Amino acid sequence: MDSDVPESPEIQPTLDGFTEPEAPATPEGQAEASDAPAKSPA
Repeated sequence: MDSDVPESPEIQPTLDGFTEPEAPATPEGQAEASDAPAKSPA
């Protein structure tokens, strides 16, 4: 998955809908990416 982040940075933000390459890079990031508001209180 790590190699996908730098290789296709355009796909990451497109799938998550966010311009954060870190979200898909980590398992925790994916959960947070789905719930952006959950990141604020956390």
